[in-house]
Amino acid sequence: MKKGLSALTVIIAAVFLLSGCTAGSGALREHSFDQGLSVSLPGGFRQQSREGSDILMAGPDGVLFMAVRDTLESLGDRGYDTDSITLEDYFGLVQDANGITKEETEGTEAVFVRHSGQTDYTYFLTVRQGTDAFWTIWFISPANAEEDPVASFREWAGTISVD
Repeated sequence: MKKGLSALTVIIAAVFLLSGCTAGSGALREHSFDQGLSVSLPGGFRQQSREGSDILMAGPDGVLFMAVRDTLESLGDRGYDTDSITLEDYFGLVQDANGITKEETEGTEAVFVRHSGQTDYTYFLTVRQGTDAFWTIWFISPANAEEDPVASFREWAGTISVD
């Protein structure tokens, strides 16, 4: 895992301050990215560019979708056996790198709340395995949202496909 939670919180704070998102949603719309990932998200998500993420979309009410691609080559360069690493193994690396407890995980997903700046954020993390890379995928929302975002995050995560 090349990027930890501390870098992530800096990205989140900057995006929330700069995104100017407004409330709104709608039918899911597919977003396909050149890096080999697609996801369906509600209307109102706009692509952003921030260091520390390969894909970043800011949506209504301060919701973020972020994906980080970890190539098999980069994992091999860090000493991991890329012929035998599984999705579960990779999730364990992500979990350790981000200080995610076992109680916050289920399978290859994690749900947790963390404090950044003056705000608490709800995180939903999942991983995917492509042909030449693993993906760490984050859905993030201010924890004070009127509705619990986790059900929506799970729905959107179900639409993710990777090459």
